[in-house]
Amino acid sequence: MERVFNSKLPYKLKERFNLLNKRERLIISLGGIFLLFFMILYLALFPALRRESELEKKVKQREAELIELNNIVNKINRIDRGLRKRSSDIEKKDINLFSAIDSIATKCGIVANIEYMKPGSARIDANREEQWVEMRISKITLKELISLLSRLERLNQRIYVKRLYMKRAGKYLDIVVQPAIMILG
Repeated sequence: MERVFNSKLPYKLKERFNLLNKRERLIISLGGIFLLFFMILYLALFPALRRESELEKKVKQREAELIELNNIVNKINRIDRGLRKRSSDIEKKDINLFSAIDSIATKCGIVANIEYMKPGSARIDANREEQWVEMRISKITLKELISLLSRLERLNQRIYVKRLYMKRAGKYLDIVVQPAIMILG
């Protein structure tokens, strides 16, 4: 069985190196230094420089993303301020729901079909109050109902239909509709 590592091997290499002439020792020494230099470059320096370059690219990419996010946040803030201003403008306009619904019914041509209109209100909490007008309308067409609901929707963004009951009466509809509005303050 042969030994894998011969402890005399480094000593023999040193002896052989010393037996070489001065020029050959210089060439082998320079070759070893050159080889050591390139090993350091390829195993330590180049990977470190590559990693640094990748990190710089990532930092630049993140900075660009951050700038884009800041622009988006600024746009959102501008839109939010605009919506708040519009909302406060709408809230400042006091709307008389009863008279608004009456004028819409007149425009739709269904005033004669209205059996009753009952206003009502309820305090939701300290800051909000809900107002509504319950209307019973008999013998209207689907086209007139759609016209009424679309005009209610266009009147004010805060108006919504709280309740809608429809019953078919031949080719007409009998309905109970309750448009409502939320009052803040």
